[in-house]
Amino acid sequence: MIRTAVILLLALAVYISCDNGQEPNSGPGTILETHVIDSLTLADTTAVVYLTAEVQDPDGLADVKSVYFFSRRPDGTLANEGRSFEMKDDGKEGGGIADDGIYTGKILLTSSAQAGLYVFLFNMKDKDGNQAEEVSDTMRVLTESAGQNKGPGTILETFVPDSIQIPSSVANSLVRAKVEDPDGPADIESVYFFSRKPDGTLANGGNSIIMFDNATEGDSTAGDGIYSRGITITRDSQPGTYVFTFYMSDKAGNLSDAKLDSIEVFE
Repeated sequence: MIRTAVILLLALAVYISCDNGQEPNSGPGTILETHVIDSLTLADTTAVVYLTAEVQDPDGLADVKSVYFFSRRPDGTLANEGRSFEMKDDGKEGGGIADDGIYTGKILLTSSAQAGLYVFLFNMKDKDGNQAEEVSDTMRVLTESAGQNKGPGTILETFVPDSIQIPSSVANSLVRAKVEDPDGPADIESVYFFSRKPDGTLANGGNSIIMFDNATEGDSTAGDGIYSRGITITRDSQPGTYVFTFYMSDKAGNLSDAKLDSIEVFE
């Protein structure tokens, strides 16, 4: 009798959990469109930049839990200490209409902010934790003297080992990039790269890896236009192809075209 009662209680619990009046979630929502101003010239005062993202969810806007973005500076680092910026659909931030599916967020830029191309990465989640496909947008920040600049520099050549064997402990190697700028080497603000691992994730927490032309970090000769950075492969490194994407920016905020190179890491 006791065993029968236990079975009945279990059956009732299963019935209640399956018939709780909730429809199954239909999947992640979509970021339909984003809007960011194309460019901004830095001034002596703080500039408030509003960004919007129009979203939809197959289960209705009430299922949207959060909409947010990350801001990547021209040197590749993430603003806000790597934390996301919240966006709202309350009709208050930047105006607009509440609950219309258009979310608004903002960033503040002062006269000391980096000039160059800012990349914004927009995300949304629903109440079941489903993540929409990330959408990116950009804004170029200029200095007042940017119009006198002759334009972006060029990454002429990169030097990356073809392959590296996973060591029993640690193996060190060197990555280099030869660059030039039409306004001369003094106009070069930074040279850097991103490293994508074989599993698709970015090394260094997604932040850029800065290169040097000052006879440090493996650089042989200061000021020769060849920027260098040491890299380390350990016995725990993933085997496969590591893709390096190189950039350089000048002091007017101009960003060079990307240049790709790769290393095959094998066991």
